[in-house]
Amino acid sequence: MFIKEAEYNNERLIFTVPNAGMAEEIAAYRQDFLNAGDSMDGCGPLRRFADPEQWLSETLKYTEPATVPADKVQATQFVCLRARDGRVLGMLQVRHTLNRYLKEYAGHIGYSVRPSERRKGYAEWMLQQALGYCRSLGLPRVMVSCEPNNVGSRRTILASGGVYENTVWEPDEKIHLERYWIELSEPMRSIHAAANRIADILSGNRPSVYLYGSVVLDDFRLGWSDIDLLVLTEKQISPEQAERLVHLRRALTEREPENPYYRLLEGGMLSLSAFLTGAPDTVVYWGTSGERITNHYAFDSFCKLELSENGVLLYGKDVRDQMRRPSYEDLKEDVRRHYESIREHGCKTGKSLYSFGWLLDISRCIYTLRTGKIIAKTKAGEWALENGLCPDAAALKTALRVRKEPKLFDKDETLRQSAENLGNAIRSYADVLQKELMCSMKTEESQETMNGGYHNGTAFKTRV
Repeated sequence: MFIKEAEYNNERLIFTVPNAGMAEEIAAYRQDFLNAGDSMDGCGPLRRFADPEQWLSETLKYTEPATVPADKVQATQFVCLRARDGRVLGMLQVRHTLNRYLKEYAGHIGYSVRPSERRKGYAEWMLQQALGYCRSLGLPRVMVSCEPNNVGSRRTILASGGVYENTVWEPDEKIHLERYWIELSEPMRSIHAAANRIADILSGNRPSVYLYGSVVLDDFRLGWSDIDLLVLTEKQISPEQAERLVHLRRALTEREPENPYYRLLEGGMLSLSAFLTGAPDTVVYWGTSGERITNHYAFDSFCKLELSENGVLLYGKDVRDQMRRPSYEDLKEDVRRHYESIREHGCKTGKSLYSFGWLLDISRCIYTLRTGKIIAKTKAGEWALENGLCPDAAALKTALRVRKEPKLFDKDETLRQSAENLGNAIRSYADVLQKELMCSMKTEESQETMNGGYHNGTAFKTRV
């Protein structure tokens, strides 16, 4: 039996299947909806049964494939209880599969909250529990719908990571329904939920929300990677919006304390014009060390090329056609800066497993110098290993093992000791990077001579 119990908004809530001991509360719940003239979504056939015992008997038919009524699908009925008094706060039904009607209109999940208990976040909490149950069924994603004028339900769906697909006309009920899909795999569900909250705060400022980096390059590993976002707005972010955004990452984490993904969100939020020109602006920044409101955001050429070639638009209008694509010279200059950082910081390592990341950084820098392209750091490390570029191949192999399964080595003291002694391996690999930089400069000089002093960055990329 699927049961979830947790503290939420200073109340102890229980998400479970109904039983005969709840009969009196179920009857009262039904009566509240009848009195309010409200629809009983997510309650199965509760409207038809004044006797809770009969309703319970009917819902049990849907739990096993052999007893599901004709033209219906297997489903599980849940109730949300307040622990201190057993009051039924809401109901939710999960349909295990979709028939034609459910696929076009009603979706996998229906839910309702007692009229007297609304605007307390209970629908969102119930939906979160239901998504966990849907994962246990092996569903990759679920469809949820709501009427266009049901602002509260729409916000609940969006806060849970819903992605709008379309609006349809339901001929039997004679209503329009907005259809949303929620990805159940992580971190995409959490990413969509965060993007929707950001867009809600910035409503009226036409935000474009992008995802780039390790997630889109299929290189994300929990325990190592960050989740990179970029948010660009039509106008400068207002002080009120900035204040809400700077606290949003923490609020999302507090709302789902067991969710490890929200705290990994990083990136900048600023106006498109400031992003394009580099002018001072109101910038909300989420970083490893915390969140802050500042007036500038640096976005290097590696990130720009990733955004241009692989970035995913999560919300809003795609404005990448207004961005200048980084040239090879831009990439090479950022490699040079990174090389200087490696010399300054990378050669003195501690026991953190992230110390192995310097070897992968160098691998990607060399790959970019040779090809003018960006690939995932793991793939860059594998490429460097195959081409025998790292003087300490064993160290690079270990770096790849750690990068692929960071949780496996998190408490490996021997490996942490190795991380502390990586200085020589990083130093010798940085020497290789230095030679690659010098080689690229000589190649550039030769190309400029051939072109009569003019250097074409795009053509040069194919020559390296």
